[in-house]
Amino acid sequence: CAYDTDSPAAVLRLHAALRLGRLLGAHRSVLASAIEEMLGQARLPPEELRTLVDDAARVEPDTTVGFLHELQHWDVRRPLRLLKTPTLLLWGVRDPIVPRDAMVDSVQDFRRGELVIWDDVGHSPQFEQPDRFVSTLAGFVEGTSLVGRLRRALGRSSTPTPTPATTTN
Repeated sequence: CAYDTDSPAAVLRLHAALRLGRLLGAHRSVLASAIEEMLGQARLPPEELRTLVDDAARVEPDTTVGFLHELQHWDVRRPLRLLKTPTLLLWGVRDPIVPRDAMVDSVQDFRRGELVIWDDVGHSPQFEQPDRFVSTLAGFVEGTSLVGRLRRALGRSSTPTPTPATTTN
């Protein structure tokens, strides 16, 4: 977070910037740029991008500040350690939001976590490469389910298990 939401002065500056951006209409272009950056290589049709920008533009400054505050203090590490379910984390090298170290650290919090890293996507692999995403997810589910393990043992696997660039845990 670029603003320390625990600092009253920073919160005031953030509120002022958000309100001024809305007043001048500049926030829409900033929102569109941010959404496009998160989508990486994926390109939405203009009407779909406009819809996302319209939705984001309706968010009140107080809501944005509250969200950033919660995100700044969000720590799910303890609950993640309790999960027994196999969990796939997919990270793209071109991700402008989540750093690689954060993903590598995060996968350690899962008892049965697996990290797959793709060199050619950013923050939204499900939009950037939807077919590959579905194939990877299906392969992971089949590979970690009892039925999938039995099928593989019997030589009847219907979905190939993904070969991740990086696997942890």
